[in-house]
Amino acid sequence: MKRLLSLLFALFVPTAASAAVPRDPAVVFNTAKAWLVLLDHSDYQSSWKQADASLQARLPLDQWRTTVETMRRPRGALIMREVTAYNFKTVTPDTTAATVQFRSQFERSLSKEVVTLLLQDERWRPSEYSLR
Repeated sequence: MKRLLSLLFALFVPTAASAAVPRDPAVVFNTAKAWLVLLDHSDYQSSWKQADASLQARLPLDQWRTTVETMRRPRGALIMREVTAYNFKTVTPDTTAATVQFRSQFERSLSKEVVTLLLQDERWRPSEYSLR
């Protein structure tokens, strides 16, 4: 009986590690949207500083600025943005990723923006950005 209770406890009571992972979609949406606002205002330095170390390692600040400007400038200013899809994925036992897809209307283009965030020190940090 004790063994059964222990097993049930282990299955249905979240551990400290799993309880600490904020898989709240609203937190992820707000983090992604706030970061995209930095891009909307051409604040590439702040967006790069807030990004995950993996993005920073792949794209030094000057390259990040050039890449984002090249993608976004032809589309014009943002008119509206809405979340269309999201998902959470366990990448490794210590790493959780969230991907948020947005339908974004710019002055000259209806586009799809995708932000992937990694959970780092109990904080979501953007690690990838695409615009199509």
